Amino acid sequence: MLNALDIEEGTEKARLGLKYDLFNENPVSEVGEGSYASPEADIERTCHSWEYRYDTLLNSLINNGFMIESLNERDELAWAPWPEMFETSRPNFWRLKEDLVNFPLSFTLKATRV
Repeated sequence: MLNALDIEEGTEKARLGLKYDLFNENPVSEVGEGSYASPEADIERTCHSWEYRYDTLLNSLINNGFMIESLNERDELAWAPWPEMFETSRPNFWRLKEDLVNFPLSFTLKATRV
């Protein structure tokens, strides 16, 4: 879900809104600057990504002989996609600032091949 969001332009306070269609099966391509290792690097890059919904992930595992043991959603990430909206929750993890509406930011899925 997080990958479908972006900061809405023209709002007084930073607010996230839907930017991408989660039912789109084509790649999303964006041009940006820097890299994950060095956001300030003087380079331009094109990033291609695909959005996957929970049903796509879970059904793929089930249809390929896996048993889902657990699915846990978390309110934190291992990076801060919008630093102005995130605060450190513990070393190397970030969550939305307290004054923002919280929602799941990441998940852990455990499955075993049967």
